[in-house]
Amino acid sequence: MEAVDALAATYEKAGKWVDLVDILDSKVPLVDSVEEKVGLRIRIGEIWEQRLGKVEEAITSFRRGLELDGRDPRVLEALAAIHLGERRFADLLPILRRQAGAASDKAAARDVRLKIAALLDREMSELDKAIAEYRGIVEDDETCIDAYKALDEIFTRTERWEDLVEVFEQRIPVEPDPGEAALLHSKAAGLYEERFSDLRKAAQHL
Repeated sequence: MEAVDALAATYEKAGKWVDLVDILDSKVPLVDSVEEKVGLRIRIGEIWEQRLGKVEEAITSFRRGLELDGRDPRVLEALAAIHLGERRFADLLPILRRQAGAASDKAAARDVRLKIAALLDREMSELDKAIAEYRGIVEDDETCIDAYKALDEIFTRTERWEDLVEVFEQRIPVEPDPGEAALLHSKAAGLYEERFSDLRKAAQHL
């Protein structure tokens, strides 16, 4: 193992990147832990991507790491980054879903799900799926203001007024900013009056 590491260091110092990839690849079966094996696959992928400009080879290496441990956050992040950089959104989506499933806590999972919903909306034109994702987020965490804001933007953009006023009704009780809550009341009142001619419900928000 020491000879392999010494040779790897020599190749790296000399900038012999293909030779370095080969020696690191030969090291994978020599290490014991899955964590180390995944780390080597990530290192190989980084060399392919950053030193040799070979995106497909990099993705292949990262995916080989993922096969070893499908929940390793390092390899999931590496694949997410390269797919995002290459704008391969269809490939990015399942990686983000894996990240959400492997998240260390609910807050981390929620943050990844927000990325998924934004990706569906802004990059993949999958509006209904994006809405479903945001609604799923607020079902799991009714205090997630970012999800409410995103739904607000979508429903305003698409003029889905019934859905929009429903978002206001859900958000107002959990909105931590009194000034923002007052603004939401005003917007809800305006919608009830102007879009639905419901003065009784409008008055409830004044």
